[in-house]
Amino acid sequence: MESIPYHMFISGFVVMFLQHGITWAQLAVCSENDIKFEITQCDKDNGFWRVAVPVNESLLCSPSSKPPLRVHGCDTFCPAGHYYSVEALECSPCKAGTYSSGNAQIYDDWPEIPSGFSTQMTTLANSGRSSLFTDSRLPSLSSCSKTTWTPRGDYISMQGEEGCMSRLLLEVDILQQTGSVDFEYQFPESGTTMFTFNVLSSDCRTGLSQKALLGDAISKSGSTPVRIFLDPTTRNSWAAVKTDLPKGKHTLVWTGISMIGQQDSSRKSIRIRKVQVSGVNYSRSCTVCPAGTSSPSGSSTCQECPMNHVSAKGSGSCRACPESQYALPGFLQCFDRPPCTEKDYLRKIGPCQSDGQGDLSFKWIEPMICKEDSSTSKLPATIRIPCPKCAPGTVRYNATACTVCDEGQFAGQQGTCQACPSGTDPAFKYEITSWNLVPYHFDSFCWSNSDLGCGKDTGWQLDGDKLLSGYGHEDDVLLVAQLFTAGFRKKISSDVYGQLTFEFDLSCKSPECQLDFLLEDTTSYETVKVKTWIGPQSRTKFEFPVTQNSSLAFTWTFTKINMQGAQLTSTKARQFGQDVARIFGINLTNTIDGGADKCQPCAGSGSQCRRCGPGQVWDTELTNCRTCPPNHVVSEHDASCVPCGENLVAENGKCETNCRVSFLGGKKHYDLTPLKGFHTVRTQHFFPSGGEEYYHVFNISLCETSPVVCANTAHQGSLVTSKNSVSGLICRTTHLVGDQSSNTTAVHSFVAGKELTHISTPDEDATGKVFAGVPPEIASSLAPDLYWHYRAIVPTSKCPTGKTTTIAMRCSKNSTDDWSNLLVPSECAEGTCDGCNYHLMWPTIYACPVCGPEDYTTVRGECISSQQKIYYHSNFYCRETNSSADLIKVVRCHSVPYSVQVLIVVLVGLGVLLTVVLAIFYKKGKKFEQRYTKLVQDASGVVHLQLPESCVDEHDLDSGQDQMDNGGTFDEDGGHFDLQIKTPSQTIFTKVKKAITKNSKRTLSNPIRDRKDYGGSRNEENELLAE
Repeated sequence: MESIPYHMFISGFVVMFLQHGITWAQLAVCSENDIKFEITQCDKDNGFWRVAVPVNESLLCSPSSKPPLRVHGCDTFCPAGHYYSVEALECSPCKAGTYSSGNAQIYDDWPEIPSGFSTQMTTLANSGRSSLFTDSRLPSLSSCSKTTWTPRGDYISMQGEEGCMSRLLLEVDILQQTGSVDFEYQFPESGTTMFTFNVLSSDCRTGLSQKALLGDAISKSGSTPVRIFLDPTTRNSWAAVKTDLPKGKHTLVWTGISMIGQQDSSRKSIRIRKVQVSGVNYSRSCTVCPAGTSSPSGSSTCQECPMNHVSAKGSGSCRACPESQYALPGFLQCFDRPPCTEKDYLRKIGPCQSDGQGDLSFKWIEPMICKEDSSTSKLPATIRIPCPKCAPGTVRYNATACTVCDEGQFAGQQGTCQACPSGTDPAFKYEITSWNLVPYHFDSFCWSNSDLGCGKDTGWQLDGDKLLSGYGHEDDVLLVAQLFTAGFRKKISSDVYGQLTFEFDLSCKSPECQLDFLLEDTTSYETVKVKTWIGPQSRTKFEFPVTQNSSLAFTWTFTKINMQGAQLTSTKARQFGQDVARIFGINLTNTIDGGADKCQPCAGSGSQCRRCGPGQVWDTELTNCRTCPPNHVVSEHDASCVPCGENLVAENGKCETNCRVSFLGGKKHYDLTPLKGFHTVRTQHFFPSGGEEYYHVFNISLCETSPVVCANTAHQGSLVTSKNSVSGLICRTTHLVGDQSSNTTAVHSFVAGKELTHISTPDEDATGKVFAGVPPEIASSLAPDLYWHYRAIVPTSKCPTGKTTTIAMRCSKNSTDDWSNLLVPSECAEGTCDGCNYHLMWPTIYACPVCGPEDYTTVRGECISSQQKIYYHSNFYCRETNSSADLIKVVRCHSVPYSVQVLIVVLVGLGVLLTVVLAIFYKKGKKFEQRYTKLVQDASGVVHLQLPESCVDEHDLDSGQDQMDNGGTFDEDGGHFDLQIKTPSQTIFTKVKKAITKNSKRTLSNPIRDRKDYGGSRNEENELLAE
């Protein structure tokens, strides 16, 4: 019982007196058996009061015989096996059948959640930044109802659901200067669940340091708060953790987290079976040992009864069962032994001898609970049998084991390895037809709540033509068998890489017996339940087409009862000990490993077809190797020639980029070489309501051929170790944050991009849609985004085509050159909305197109000292790659301003043109003047002809003048014409004279006719004159 303040006792008595209407003097004095002692809390004076009170409230008596006693000193502690006697005020040893841990609290019985413990359940979507989580895919609180801590008798367990988190809390008060907490747990390996342990002080902050958590030998800093990320346990083993606690009040917190976007249909439960806190207040009484255990006087713990022994609650020793009965350790009672049968012993084949035979021996399953007598089965004697044959595709390499052949070989009919002919490869497979030896790449184990629940550690038993889940196990065991493969060859159909076939049956009395067939990706740890069979099943053949090419584990699990409600069966006898699952044969085809008993045509290059060189594939029609076309590479998935994507080139057998890309027929060029290298990107921090702050880190290899690595980390004091590392061009890790941001632990690493497929501009890509709400600085028509597409082809049931990552690089003149401005979709703050496709955006100036010749505007400066500067200004949407000096060009020029030079040239040109025009018109005017002045007629009818003097002879001039002086010339009718001829040409004169005379006659003879023909006569005269 906890100590309580002294004033609470006084107020309690006052209330009791008032209720009963009596005074202290009226009460009778309590006897020794009617009182008990209580103590108050330690006060500031380092002391407390011991007060006597009635044993129960209904007893009305006065404990005046035992007045309150003041005790000095609050640092009294009792050793283990003792308790503090309030009556004697000293430590006393525990009686037989009880125990005490001294100043420790022990929790190892879980029929219900013990006093002091509490649970909290929340969802990762229930964040302090609710706007970041608007995806309807995320779970609500109601859907996380199964993610809680549930007591199961001897342990408490939690089984998670995607996006859910559950915490188990225990409040403790460490009174000594140094205390501790010890606990045992089980945490199966899982890529989908995390398990942490933390200690919060009274102000709800981490109350531990690395020194406190991990000890002085590990940490020297001793001040950095840290959370313990618990390592997974193997099979059915339990791990133990011990942590020091400083003095004061603390809250111990165990947290199970199921990550968002990592679905797992068979999430394994986390279990805690024992918690011990040391350094707390001393025990005031001893704890009674539970049934099935015992303890002598002064014990600190109860010991479990050995095999075939039982005990009642509070027993000081265990009693043996009769010979005809049995009891497993911890059982509460003895049960009758069933008769022994052939199902109660194991068969074992010994090493083969030189004569080709080996020993077949038998032994009882342990612990042996059956009854062996003359009327039941006896243990068979050892016999000699022929050595069992190896599985198809394997050969015997020593007396006891079979193995596969070396690379390029197959197992022939003679039991030896032979090389495959040229152009062929081994047809690998896993075919198991007999179960005399453990098959290659096969494993099995048994898991149980108790140490003796499994009759055999491996659980499953080899039985010649079948594999048995095994006899002799308790009802609550989980039996697991697994077949592993590294992957498959090229597809055998449109979407199938291989096929698994197996035959089985279930022989059960329990209606809840269950066989599950699961598929686990050993890289991502994602497990998918393929098929479940419940209850008895006759022999059944099941075929499963494999639609993903990755490293896989095919898993069979068998349970006899419902494991969700399973508790230790120590309270009842084994009911379903004979319930078994039997697997008769397994055949997995088209693998890249395993055994081969024949060869087949090459499926590709590299390890799948060694006879072809780099960049070559096997042509099944031509039966030889052929080189892939230009800019093609050999696919690692189906060994065929595949073209490199947009803006990628084939180099060294891979599609690569040099960080220089072009679009729109070469009109848009991008140069991202300054970004080439390895980058680390952090997302924003997430704050779930449970307090587990975390963020994601993307490691990115940009324009590099070598990959980046992501690894889970485990803090061991000042040392940080990595494990479960993965590599690729893009990988992501989740970091959980302690009280200091520098102190984080990386968990859940996976590859988000194994290869770069292509680089494109905006289209109907999903990345463009999820970032539609982010306005660009520059219109996409001027500076379109660059989409870098990555993929990781590791198909899973949740992501049938694997994971993809798209990085959208957006032109931004205002962003820095680092990755600090990385954006994730507002509706999917973790970078993905479905757990398969990741979207990131990086605003950077290097995503702006490089300025080309058409992107410049030219500005000329003033001509100074015969030199002129020409300035080139680039447009706002492109990235300038030239230096400022290169954007200025200096040319020679004249001192006269350019505008004046142009004016002078124009004026001179106009002057020349005017002069030429005037000259042409002058020449033409003179010509017309000469032509039209040749014939002039005045009012007297005299025709003046002016002819060139060069054509006149002086003799002719004289003759003409004489004729004129002699009276002129007369026509035939006697008409007189006075004709003055200034031309000396006689020929012209004669022709003119004849024309005039003829015309004159026509006029005189017929004036009317002559007037009508005047025009024609004038035309004739003109013709003559022209001649």
